[in-house]
Amino acid sequence: MMKLPSAIFLLISQFSFAQYKPNPTNFDSFIIRPNVEWAAYANDYVCFEKNNLGKLLFTRFVKNEIKVSLPEYGIADMISKDSLNQIVLYPLHHNMPSYDSLGNAIYPEVKMKPFEIDTTNFTSITSTQILYIENGILKSYVPWVTPSMVKIKTQANIFLGYSEYFSSCYNYDFNYQPGEKNEIVYLGETNRKLILNSIGYDYHPIKELYNRNLLETLLPYFWTDKLDIYSADLGIKLKREDLYDHFDSSGDLIRNKYLGNHSNLEDFKEIQLVQDWYYNHDENIVFNKIKALFLCAKRATAKGEEKEASPVLKIVFR
Repeated sequence: MMKLPSAIFLLISQFSFAQYKPNPTNFDSFIIRPNVEWAAYANDYVCFEKNNLGKLLFTRFVKNEIKVSLPEYGIADMISKDSLNQIVLYPLHHNMPSYDSLGNAIYPEVKMKPFEIDTTNFTSITSTQILYIENGILKSYVPWVTPSMVKIKTQANIFLGYSEYFSSCYNYDFNYQPGEKNEIVYLGETNRKLILNSIGYDYHPIKELYNRNLLETLLPYFWTDKLDIYSADLGIKLKREDLYDHFDSSGDLIRNKYLGNHSNLEDFKEIQLVQDWYYNHDENIVFNKIKALFLCAKRATAKGEEKEASPVLKIVFR
């Protein structure tokens, strides 16, 4: 059982990446830098209720104000609106042929309505971001986003859901900072959980020095001035000595009043990541700021039943 250095505490969030190692691309090649200690692709599916980003991007695309590509993972070849619609809204439709008396195939005429585009609702956005730890600070880089606004229906006009239309907002600068005079639109806040050491479609680690996960990578920085640590229950800022267990004069262990009995690294299975999202209208780039990271652990009820993991510590990066 792995102990925290004579003390206790940690972090966690809702992105899961393990040893997924794709070939380097123009977007993730920066992770080879030695000061980047950990990195993972994390896909979010969000609806920004503050501003409808999907509708905004669609309107700008129709006006030829921005460039887009097919909604394919990591492929940034730009495409015209007519070509995009031909591929996305008029998908290939295969009808079974009939045959004449000589065995020649007769293909029926294909008459198919294009899929509809819906911008009236708050469009779901797939935001591809790379979470990474650089010099002890957890950061986020958003290479592109993909709105889902194509209504998929059967031939019987039964609505099945929404599909992705295009990808846009390509950003090749992992350390991107908007200019002071740029027009910045606030999109909203997201709060998601990440399960540590879990592999899934929406979370794939691409760099883990010494095979350390997100929490294990951040742990050494708990004793530095890079992190501000708060009690999630009380909301008060903690001193470094507040994170330690203590022993009384008889040598009996006194559990930390802020962490309780969560003194082992294994106690913390999840983290919650809170981010504010923004759109740079001038540069057509989506970015976010990490507001806080919550370290979560499961707590027992009075009857000894185990509850869902809840925040124990709040970490704010300077």
